[in-house]
Amino acid sequence: MTTHNRLALAAMISAALALTACGGGGGDGGSTSSNGGGTPVANSVTYSYSTDTPFEETDVVNAAAGASEPAFAVVKSTLTIQDGVATNLDEYPIKTANYQPDPTDAHSIFVTSDAIYVGDSAINPQKIAFVEQFDNQKFVAVPYNTQQNKNLKFSTTHQKVDLSGRLIRDILFVADNHPLVAPLQESNATFPAGSTCYHTTVSSNNQDVLVMTDEVIANKTLAQWVTEAQRQGAVVVQQQWMGVSWAKATYSVMGTQYSAHVAFYNNQLHAAGFLPKGVDQDVNAEIADLKEELKDFPNDVSLLAQIKALENDCEGFNATAAQAVDALIDQVKTAK
Repeated sequence: MTTHNRLALAAMISAALALTACGGGGGDGGSTSSNGGGTPVANSVTYSYSTDTPFEETDVVNAAAGASEPAFAVVKSTLTIQDGVATNLDEYPIKTANYQPDPTDAHSIFVTSDAIYVGDSAINPQKIAFVEQFDNQKFVAVPYNTQQNKNLKFSTTHQKVDLSGRLIRDILFVADNHPLVAPLQESNATFPAGSTCYHTTVSSNNQDVLVMTDEVIANKTLAQWVTEAQRQGAVVVQQQWMGVSWAKATYSVMGTQYSAHVAFYNNQLHAAGFLPKGVDQDVNAEIADLKEELKDFPNDVSLLAQIKALENDCEGFNATAAQAVDALIDQVKTAK
């Protein structure tokens, strides 16, 4: 799954919308429109870059097909905000021969206690959010849905960053260790004058939300899943929101707890994730925690890379910055 916004399912959703937020804040000029909330929203196009390593099941398929290496890709995401609606388009300028996007990431259905948010049926490009507010400090978006529900809101605070003269390798792919990005990490290419991006500091959401994916758990009912989880020692809690029955199983392994969620929707059992109301990510707090850990392991290369990646993480690049990144990627591809 994509390393920047495809972690555990719940984190995937919040970060994916944080990506939307950062993209929205960094607009390359344009006209403004009203999204119905009274706040003018500028039409804009911004760009973000990430890496994608498909989920483990995909790796198993690749191995069975004789692939010699795990699938991997550099992802360029173009976010267009037009008339208050954000649309995302993913491209893969660098990838292994066996790479394919995880099909279970294509669509998500958001369920809260008061509404169901069924998104755009298209895949790429795909409408992903109604943009309610953005400026250089804050962005607020609602998951795009055909029902026009607007109660569930994802927010980020972010800072606009001047990238002029900075090394591209200090901003992008800092913590990646795949050989395909090594030439990008070794380059001395810099961002030209006028390059900007957005650095997210806090991501949050205003409601508890269950997120269903396209992944269907075949030949199993909710009751069967619950029974199986209980046999494995899990504590199971079941709820129903807007006619959608769902369950949370909490496991304890060697003193560590972890949870799994499923939802029964349209007569099928779906893999799901849960995102509680409140702050989902506080980047500065994460950096502080890593620096505390670094005191015990001052020469840990992985910790140092994680800290650098978080401190410099940027999305929502403007066209000037994106052109420099694209030129570097083209240069690396041509040199092969």
